[in-house]
Amino acid sequence: MLLGYPAEFRHEYGAELERVFAERMKRESARRVWWDALLDLVLSAPREHLHILCTDARYRARLLLRSPGFTAVAVLIMALGIGASTAVFGLLDAVVIRSLPYGDPARLVYAWTPYTGMRDLPRELGPEFPDYFDWLRLSHSRSSFALYREGFQNLGSDEGVTRVGVASVTASLFETLEVKPQLGRAFLPGDEALGQPRVAIISDALWRTRLGADPSVLGRSLQLDRQAFTIVGVMPPLFAYPHASDVAYPDSPQKRTDVWLPLRLNAAQKSDRAIGGGGTAIARLRPRVALRQAQVEMSAVEAQLDLLYPPDARGWTAYL
Repeated sequence: MLLGYPAEFRHEYGAELERVFAERMKRESARRVWWDALLDLVLSAPREHLHILCTDARYRARLLLRSPGFTAVAVLIMALGIGASTAVFGLLDAVVIRSLPYGDPARLVYAWTPYTGMRDLPRELGPEFPDYFDWLRLSHSRSSFALYREGFQNLGSDEGVTRVGVASVTASLFETLEVKPQLGRAFLPGDEALGQPRVAIISDALWRTRLGADPSVLGRSLQLDRQAFTIVGVMPPLFAYPHASDVAYPDSPQKRTDVWLPLRLNAAQKSDRAIGGGGTAIARLRPRVALRQAQVEMSAVEAQLDLLYPPDARGWTAYL
């Protein structure tokens, strides 16, 4: 039981305590002696540890006060070390440890359309609108497909105007990511139709900071660029996609998305490649479909679609 006391206490009183313990064992019952020793350990050991700790702390404090310059340097080095360790752990936690806030993220892929006509362009080019809708029709290796465009709009309120990240998305985005609103509903295919009432889904952060976490927020009006949108859903706290920390957007100024709107396109935008315009595509692969298998299929599909462009604008490929 002596091991429960501080080392200094054992060195000073250990021999005497062992002698007293041995003498009591000769005169009294073993049960009584062991019980008293255990009770003394519980009551005395914490007090001795605290006493030595306070004594050491006072001694160290006096030493540090005698050398304020050394103390300042030591504290600064400790602060830098703790700050650096915290930053590194935060990065590892976000990138390696913490799981993505999507269902089965290992089956999610970006679908890009690199253009071989210009060498300096990155591979991460989003598809044109007609290509995306033809992918929906011709590809079979994915269980769902989604397209979005991100940007900024002005959010008006009694507190003034705030610029917020906004994404115009197909109704399939939340299904593809397997994320459901915590309040209300996700977009329906009918929400994408031109002429339908303007609806919006907001982030948990926007709901709490600008709308007071009002549980009756559904149905309220949201002013974006002086247009009114009806709130139909509130996303979970961790969901803010698309955002700049995603690997596909290393230079994006959009740190996070706080409002989602239905992506509304007319018939010409969906079919006429001369109009131009596109977005970012995400696919969820079917179970037991490997990335390489999906890549082969998409490359073959895009090779067919490339022929629909004018001869001087061909050279589009697929990259998952």
